[in-house]
Amino acid sequence: MRIIDNVECLRARFLEVRGDRSLRDLSLTIGISHATLAQFIADGASTRVPLMDKIELWVEEQEDKQK
Repeated sequence: MRIIDNVECLRARFLEVRGDRSLRDLSLTIGISHATLAQFIADGASTRVPLMDKIELWVEEQEDKQK
């Protein structure tokens, strides 16, 4: 699978669990800047791997809570 496919999948998962929470609130919870989170949503391919790891960890936690 291409890297961009993985990024797009993570972005879709993020948007699914985000709900109506603000990016500013989520960025504090995830531990990354608001600008970085907005960049990930707009074009996640340019986001660095360590930051994407934080996003993925948060998404997985949210998905587990929703089960």
